[in-house]
Amino acid sequence: MMEDMTERVIRSADPSGDAQPGPARGAATGMAEMQLCAGTLTVEHPDQVLLDYLDVRNGYAYPAYDTLRTNGSAELVDGDLLAPMLIGAHIDNGRFALLREMLPALEAVAELPAVQLQGADDDHVLCVAGLFGILDEPRYAGRGIRGTIVSKVLHRKRPELVPIYDSRIFEAYTAPGVIPRATDRSWQHFMALLCSQMRDDLQAEEPAFAALEKLAADAGAPVTAACASSTSWSWRHRHDALALSGGAPLGPGWRQAVVLARSTSSRPGTWPPAGRPAAGCRRPATRSSALPEAQRHQLARGRARQRLARPRRPRR
Repeated sequence: MMEDMTERVIRSADPSGDAQPGPARGAATGMAEMQLCAGTLTVEHPDQVLLDYLDVRNGYAYPAYDTLRTNGSAELVDGDLLAPMLIGAHIDNGRFALLREMLPALEAVAELPAVQLQGADDDHVLCVAGLFGILDEPRYAGRGIRGTIVSKVLHRKRPELVPIYDSRIFEAYTAPGVIPRATDRSWQHFMALLCSQMRDDLQAEEPAFAALEKLAADAGAPVTAACASSTSWSWRHRHDALALSGGAPLGPGWRQAVVLARSTSSRPGTWPPAGRPAAGCRRPATRSSALPEAQRHQLARGRARQRLARPRRPRR
């Protein structure tokens, strides 16, 4: 199979910064592009990407997920298990019950050392990855809880060390990114690889992350460079977020890398992603009359099947 050599680039929705003027938006500084995922992903205008995310008018998860207060400490409580809903992960009754069942294993997040990911050694990385080992137990396979939800529960408690993970992160850091894809890799092993590579990115782009931290502070957002990476570049979708631990300032420099990585488009080299409007734009409504005839017929048949599947009320 030929290797995908397509250039992967993330661009801000509005590089000029003129689309939505206002005090909450801040002023872009014209930063140079950043290289993430071991140089396989280029982020153009990273300052504007961050400001787009921090602007509450754009509808991202900031500040809801970031500033949620539960118990104000690193100890997990029931409220923390619902926090992923503020960043795009669905938690229903069954998933909530399953998270409570996992709680004894996840509570170890409070015992993680007070270090930042960019300064973590291999033992620290293994401690973070070990928290995801609960997902490798057969009893939890296929029951609706995976790394995305677990990471969004844990991240708020140790935002400077535990990264957020989701499909955007996976797309950014695996092939054609730096981490090979595999079908038989455990969650614990994968998170160790992911944290190690994020750590390398943060170290390689340390000056850029420091500049982003200052930019966020000037814009009135308590975000440090570490925190801006894991979430603000996160999806650049409604459910992205940097994360605060109990309302405390976001951790230093590493989160920008993730946020940038998570904003990767489904179509390489373009931003915004296909089918997704730029910041400040509404998605145009799609009318069935505008679809090709074959698709209209398929849509009508699908709706008919749904009506037939509905239980009928007995006549009185």
